[in-house]
Amino acid sequence: MEGSIGEKIATLRKANGMTQADLGTCLNISYQAVSKWERGESCPDFETLSKIAQLYGVSISYFERKTIATEENQPAVEQTAAAVAEPMQDQKLMLGVCKKCGKMIFQGEQGESDDGSLVCAACWEKVLQQRRASARAAKAAEEATRAELERISATTNTKTKTRSFGGFGSRGKGLIIGGVIGVLVAAVFIWAGVSGARTSKEVWSSIWVSLALGAFAFFYSSQLFWDGIVLDITLGGAKLIGEPGVIFSFDLDGLFFLIGIKILFGLLRILVFLLTALGGVLLAILISPFSFVPALISAD
Repeated sequence: MEGSIGEKIATLRKANGMTQADLGTCLNISYQAVSKWERGESCPDFETLSKIAQLYGVSISYFERKTIATEENQPAVEQTAAAVAEPMQDQKLMLGVCKKCGKMIFQGEQGESDDGSLVCAACWEKVLQQRRASARAAKAAEEATRAELERISATTNTKTKTRSFGGFGSRGKGLIIGGVIGVLVAAVFIWAGVSGARTSKEVWSSIWVSLALGAFAFFYSSQLFWDGIVLDITLGGAKLIGEPGVIFSFDLDGLFFLIGIKILFGLLRILVFLLTALGGVLLAILISPFSFVPALISAD
């Protein structure tokens, strides 16, 4: 007798101990479609038949051969199963369908996966390539970050070296300029005091006073180059006050009045500025000997 394609599919499925749902899962179709094939209501296309043939290890021509029962008491199903059992032993076992690309996977063609799902070797190799590329990119970013940190560290070390007594940092600059100003102030006052002194006592008095003034000049002028209380007081005292609002009439007398008031307040602002600046400088000079050491330690 000649079996239909559906009957032959059913024969192969049963011979391999698979249900219609199992075959549908391998082919990525529903079990209802498999049932329709086996009942003869529909027929799979050539590509699907090729997959079924690969799955069960038979040639595609198997579905065109006649199935003949050689014994009356032996069903055709058993004869067909026996006929295909021997060729199947030499064929690769189909494991399923690749989760990523949908390709049928046979024994020896599967790859690994993190979650245990079935993927083909080609898809797994792509995953490995992507991971290797990501690892190279991360390594390059890490090396770039390390190089930038090393550059910043080298720059910081260079700046630290220049911030010495003989360098051009703010600490060294303040000490050098402050020392020059202190020596000049002391020398000027010593010259002025000695030249006008009449006794040795007056000479020595002028010398000690000149040295004290030179020391104050050194302490004060040095700290003008460092962040600290001396600089804050000096800059804080040198501020202009605001002008109050002026009400005037829109006529010639009002215009003259406005100009006069503006000039007056301008002069007052300058006077207040000079007084506050002078007061700030004097106060900063007085405290400069006491703030010198802390400011020197905290200078960059």
